[in-house]
Amino acid sequence: MTWKAPTPALPQQAEGGGLTHPPRGAGEGWGGGCNRMARLSEKTKTRARSLRQTATLAERALWRLVTSTFPAWRFRRQHPVGPYFVDIACVKLRLAIETDGGQHAESRHDAGRDVFLRRQGWRVLRFWNEEVLQAPDSVTALIAEALAQPPPQPSPSTLGEGD
Repeated sequence: MTWKAPTPALPQQAEGGGLTHPPRGAGEGWGGGCNRMARLSEKTKTRARSLRQTATLAERALWRLVTSTFPAWRFRRQHPVGPYFVDIACVKLRLAIETDGGQHAESRHDAGRDVFLRRQGWRVLRFWNEEVLQAPDSVTALIAEALAQPPPQPSPSTLGEGD
């Protein structure tokens, strides 16, 4: 069985070096379906809102970068996955994008978090704050590469656990 690319296309290189973006498909990602926030506990919703309101400069820059560069994809800020909150998530592709400051260098907590997310079928991209702020083109290229890949499958040990 071959994998078929998801509906949203990646930006294409335009003449002059800029990117052209495909139009959003009618009905994709907006409205309809169930309201996920309604299923979350009040505590989780409050924590996610608080994290969004107190975002770091790098988190805000990364959010602007992904939403302006990849408008055909739907992203969420401070998306809860189990006991964790992902800085930026593309739920459709189970892609977690994180930005970290120096306090996260060699963090056991982050390593355990990444293991948990991968077991749940998420791919994790981590960028240093300075990288997001000073080299956004490199960050964009890595995110574009990740968006072009099929979503991972959860590890067999997590199948049937909640969700």
